[in-house]
Amino acid sequence: MRTSSRNNRRWQKPALAFLVLVASVALVVLLRQGGLAPQNRLSLPEPDRNTHGDVTLMADTVRIHDIQGAAHRSPLEGAAVSNVEGIVTAVVKDGNSVTGFYMQDTQPDSDPRTSEGIFVYEPNVQVNEGDRVKVSGTVKEYVSRNRQATDLTLTEIDASAISVTENGQPLPAPLVLGEGAYRYPSTVIDNDRFARFDPEEDGIDFWESVEGMLVQVKNPRVVGESKRFTDPPSVEFVIIDDQANPGKVRTPSGGIIIAEDNYNPERITVANKLTGEAPIAKVGDKLAEPVVGVIDYSIANYKLYNTKPLQLIDGGYRPFETTIEPAADQLTIASYNIENFSRVSDLEKVKRISASLVHNLKKPDIVGVIEMQDNDGPADTGVTDARLSAQVLIDEVSRQGGPAYRYVDIAPVNNNDGGQKGGNIRVGFLYNPERVRLADRPAGNANTAVHVVTQQGVAHLSHNPGRIDPGNAAFEKSRKPLAAEFLFRGKQVIVIANHFNSKGGDSGLFGSQQPPVLTSEAQRVKIAQEVNGFVREIHAADPDANVVVLGDLNDFSFSKPILTLKEEVLVNMVEQLPAREQYTYVYDGNSQALDHILVSRHLADNAKVDIVNINSEFTEEHGRASDHDPVLVKIDLPH
Repeated sequence: MRTSSRNNRRWQKPALAFLVLVASVALVVLLRQGGLAPQNRLSLPEPDRNTHGDVTLMADTVRIHDIQGAAHRSPLEGAAVSNVEGIVTAVVKDGNSVTGFYMQDTQPDSDPRTSEGIFVYEPNVQVNEGDRVKVSGTVKEYVSRNRQATDLTLTEIDASAISVTENGQPLPAPLVLGEGAYRYPSTVIDNDRFARFDPEEDGIDFWESVEGMLVQVKNPRVVGESKRFTDPPSVEFVIIDDQANPGKVRTPSGGIIIAEDNYNPERITVANKLTGEAPIAKVGDKLAEPVVGVIDYSIANYKLYNTKPLQLIDGGYRPFETTIEPAADQLTIASYNIENFSRVSDLEKVKRISASLVHNLKKPDIVGVIEMQDNDGPADTGVTDARLSAQVLIDEVSRQGGPAYRYVDIAPVNNNDGGQKGGNIRVGFLYNPERVRLADRPAGNANTAVHVVTQQGVAHLSHNPGRIDPGNAAFEKSRKPLAAEFLFRGKQVIVIANHFNSKGGDSGLFGSQQPPVLTSEAQRVKIAQEVNGFVREIHAADPDANVVVLGDLNDFSFSKPILTLKEEVLVNMVEQLPAREQYTYVYDGNSQALDHILVSRHLADNAKVDIVNINSEFTEEHGRASDHDPVLVKIDLPH
């Protein structure tokens, strides 16, 4: 019995190949007679006769497309098959050890829904690319034990016998995606909960229909930057065919934007599992030649394992400075997730964050800072104070010609607000005391709720800064919103910094749960309701109060949490930008806005917004300082 880990799988092989052959023939007979037709799976079609030279091949010879079937799971799952023929297209290694290989049939059927390629699991097998082989074994649908609740399976043959009949054969020509019956999906990943296998419409079915096959992407453009993974070691980036679905909204760099009804099913992750070499790509780069590789599935995603090293062509896209110009009589406010920043962050990160504040954002008056960690970073020592972490940033900003910022936050209860254990991430504010002043009120603490108080018809905060209802269950294991009252040229503004709970726990776009289950969304809706309610209290006390709500909200403008947050009282400034500019984060090649700045409705007409794309599309090798892009607004306060 083999375990769930591909690196440690074990199995018992039949003692006699003859038993495998008998079982295989019996199964084919049963399928033809309709005696074995599992629910929601397709039975094998009635056989045709095919001739190869003067030899007549009967259809009771099981071929790869019979095993793959027109479905996500094989109609022969669990069955023994014998002498399944194919050409080895790629040999798979784990370190120096072979774990198996992909093979592809040279006699395809006429059904584009049935793949002609398959993975053969056989550790230490001695085969080479171009070998013609015959494989006997058991058809299995593999998924690792820890991914069974979330992932689709990979159809494979768990081999009991492999014979090499010829060497040095030409590989099957790679299937050119985007042509003929293999046009790229456009909008739909799945719209029928796997009820129908329709690759011509559903992206999840499209990629399944070419599982295990050698394919080609003709015009590869990078839409998701390179990421490194350690278990197992790999480098991955995301591409699309640049000519696929040309009417879609593209970012200035060439990336691809999500929409409420479109998560871009034509994206494909490229991974270096077969070559060991990988270029470090940023969004907008191109590949010098069409990408050829084998389609596989792992970690809730279809992937292309390229079979040859890849060469990048620089797309020419670079980080830029904001188009917003500071003005003496207008207030600039930024929202910036600085990704687990602390006093122990490496010096290069400190310099890059500081440079982005000084040069790319042009020295905002107020910065809502997200993911500031405590003074010893991820060390779990019980320390929660972050003043030394902030001071490292403040000092470097000054060295680079920026203002002498001050920092204010409220330290959380140790390990109570989620994030990296020991890091105690929180939201806080950097502010330029030469431009703005923190209103003079006592600061709250981790457990004290800030309230709205009214003096002479003006709404104020009871504590400055103060946390919004920190004991509320809506904020459990998540960051508590922090409200602060500032004065700018005698005009008051209340700024609320947020970091909503993450999307951790949601099922993947190409996972086994369709539509994806958004388990994390419910908490964000509750948080949004609380923040919206607090803004309503401010406006109830003072309809003309200037309120700015900002932060990493971990959701999209069209999502229920953000719609709940802005309902009736706020305008999301991100939505004022052209669609192609509405992104602060790139995930699996999808450019999306997770960071937002919302303002009181009466402020929107006199405010400008800019998302400054300096991080999300790049790698550290390209100068990335964080995984999020900052958002900046300039506001002409009316009073």
